Amino acid sequence: MTPIFNSIPAGEKGFVSTVKLRDDSFGSLGIFPTREEAENTAASNALKFLQEASLYNLDDVDREVGFDEEVLMSRIQELLASHSNGVWGYSLSTDYHRTFGERVPSHWISICEKYPNIVKLERVAGRVILYEQKTPIRTSAVNKVVLCNESGAFKVIPEAELPVEDQTLSVYVSQVDSPADFHVQDEAGYVEEIEDTLTELCKSNAKRRVILQPFEGQFCAALYYTNNTWCRAKILSVCDNEDAVKVIYIDYGNTEVIPLECIWELPGDLCSYPAQAIPCCLYGVAPTQAISDEWDEQSGSEFLTMTDGLRMEMKVVHVSGGRCEVELVSSKSGQSLADVLAEQGFVLLWKSPLPDSQAKITTDLLVLPESDYWDVYVLYVFSASEIAVRLLGLEYSEKYDQLLEDMDAFYSNNPQLPTITTPQNGLVYAALMDDNSWVRGQAHGCDDSNNTVRLLFIDGGEMDDIPIRNLRRLELQFCRLPYQAINCKLVGLEGAEGNLTLVEKLIDLALGKALVAEVMNRNASDDISIILYDTSSSEDVNINEHLMAALTDDITPTSSQVWLMSRRLLFFICLNTKLTWYSTQW
Repeated sequence: MTPIFNSIPAGEKGFVSTVKLRDDSFGSLGIFPTREEAENTAASNALKFLQEASLYNLDDVDREVGFDEEVLMSRIQELLASHSNGVWGYSLSTDYHRTFGERVPSHWISICEKYPNIVKLERVAGRVILYEQKTPIRTSAVNKVVLCNESGAFKVIPEAELPVEDQTLSVYVSQVDSPADFHVQDEAGYVEEIEDTLTELCKSNAKRRVILQPFEGQFCAALYYTNNTWCRAKILSVCDNEDAVKVIYIDYGNTEVIPLECIWELPGDLCSYPAQAIPCCLYGVAPTQAISDEWDEQSGSEFLTMTDGLRMEMKVVHVSGGRCEVELVSSKSGQSLADVLAEQGFVLLWKSPLPDSQAKITTDLLVLPESDYWDVYVLYVFSASEIAVRLLGLEYSEKYDQLLEDMDAFYSNNPQLPTITTPQNGLVYAALMDDNSWVRGQAHGCDDSNNTVRLLFIDGGEMDDIPIRNLRRLELQFCRLPYQAINCKLVGLEGAEGNLTLVEKLIDLALGKALVAEVMNRNASDDISIILYDTSSSEDVNINEHLMAALTDDITPTSSQVWLMSRRLLFFICLNTKLTWYSTQW
C-alpha cells in the first residue's frame, strides 16, 4: 500500500497536501509554509485514522455486512444531527462502527450523493465533510421537474406534452374540478403500461423501497385508495405531523392526502415517461353567474358524470399558460359537451375571441348599490362637472384587484402570446402599460403614422394612445367582470365644465381619493348625478359646495348674483329634499 501525495501551492501562504491510500484520501487540513510540512501533516492524519480503524477492527479482513441504503442513511443522519459543524469523511467509519457496531460500506460517498435531501457533501482540499441537510431540495422553477436517483427518487420527469392548436385526439377525462379546470388522458398514451409495471413491482414488498424523508416536489409511487392501484405521484407538501403527504397523481390530475406508508420510491425506468394528465379548460363556456369566475360544485360534478369512462374527441382551440382550451365531443353520441351542459343550465355559452379576429365582447352591466350613499374612488376628471369613479367595498374592490393581479400574472408568464396587429374599433383588449401592468382597454381608432391605438380604459374612465404592439387578446376569464368606471356629473356645476380654475380645484380635492358620493339622480338615460363628500377628517367636506363657492371669483358682479343664488337655491332643494331634478330656465 504505497501512499500517493498531491501537494499544491496555496498562493503566497504556502502549501496544502493530500495523501491517497487505496480509495481513501487524507488532507493536511490547513496551509503550511513548506511542501514537506503539508505532506507530513497529511500523512499524520492518515496514520491517526488507520490507528483508530485498527482499534475498532476496521481492517481489510473485516467484511462488509449486508446493508440497506435507507438504514445506512438513517444512521448517518443520526450521527450528523449531533455535529452541527459537520463530520470529516475519515471520521465517519470510526464513528459509525463505534455507534452501530458495523462497518460503513466502502462506497458510502456514492450512496450519500444519491440522497441530497438527507446529507450535504462538501469537498475541501481533497477531503469530504458531511453536513445534515436541513433545507429541503425544491423543484426547478424553470422546468418544474425534480431530479432523482437510480431508483427514481431524484430523476427528471417531464411535464405533460401538450398538443398543438387545431390538433384532434381521442381522450378520456381523468379528473374534473370545474369546466375551466380538468385533466384528460390521451388514448394513445402510456397510462396502462405505467400502471401495469407499477402494480407488478408493488405486489412484492421486497421490491418496494421506503421513502425515509419525503419532501416537496419529490416523485414517488403512491397508492390510490379509490381503486387500490399504484400510480405515479408528485409530493406537493408534507403534513405538519410528518405522518402524511399531499400528492398529485401526475397521470390523472387529482390530489389526495395519504399516509407515509402508502408512498414508495419510484423505479427509475418509470421516470422517462412524461406526465400523462393533460391540463385543459372547456372552450366557450362561462359560469352561470356571468359576473363571477367562480364555478359551483355541481357544474364540475355533472361534467364528470357526463364524461366518466366515455371516449371523447378533443379539438384543441388554443394553448396558453400550460393549459389547453378544448372542445369535447362524445365519440358515442356526437354531442358537444359544452352544448349539453348549457342546455341543462350548468354553463353559459360564451365563445372566447381569437387574436385579430376576435368577436365583440359583451359583459353584464355593473350592478349599482341600492343605497344612495356610495363609497367611491375618483378615477378621472373630465371637466369641472364631470368625473369617473369606481365603486369601493368588498363586492367591488376585491374582484377588481383580483382581476388586475390575475391579468398581470397571466400575461407576464406568457410572453409568447401573439400581439394584435389590426385592432378593431369597439373591441376590448388587454393592454400593457408603461409601468408593466396589464389593463382592459376598448379600441377607438388607430394612428398608422406612429403605430398607436387610442384606447378607452373601461375600468379607469380615461382615454390614451398606446403602441399597438402592447395589445394582446383579452382572455375569456378576464372578460366577465363588468366595466368598473362610472361616469358621473356633479350637482350644481352644470354650465361650468370649461372653467379651468374649478378643474384644478376639483383635481386637488377629489382625484385619486376615496370619497363618499350621495346619489341625486340615477336615471338610466343620463349620467348619474352626485354630491361628493370628503369624510377623511373630523368634519365632512362638501366638495360640490366648495366648487360652487369658488365659482363666484370668475363671474362679474352684475351677472352673477341672480345666477349663483338660483343655482345654490336649486342645489339646497336637492340636498334637503333629495328630489330628482333637471335644469330649467332661471
